[in-house]
Amino acid sequence: MIVITTPTGDIGRQVLDRVLDSGEPVRVIVRDPSRLPEHVRTQVEVVEGSHADADTIAKALDGADRLFWLVPPAGFRDAGPARRYYLDFARAVAQEATSRGVRMVHVTSLGHGYQD
Repeated sequence: MIVITTPTGDIGRQVLDRVLDSGEPVRVIVRDPSRLPEHVRTQVEVVEGSHADADTIAKALDGADRLFWLVPPAGFRDAGPARRYYLDFARAVAQEATSRGVRMVHVTSLGHGYQD
């Protein structure tokens, strides 16, 4: 099982489409499931919430062995300094993925348009 974050964003949506084409079982973490196209909702398991939340991450990684994880752009929320913003997202997933032996691909747009 692969878990994909940001499935409604530009990058996450492209990754999701390619993984769905492969026939792999997929679980997505999404804040608003209604933003997923209907054909996607019928093919994936949905975990509703933020991938910055430790409980959401733990739920999504249950039984998974791979994770595509993307830090959303800094405008996503009032983030404060870039380093703190990144670390807020990184801590929960790093601990959970490591403890479960989940392989992870990580992408970030952090720094783009961000003034520290």
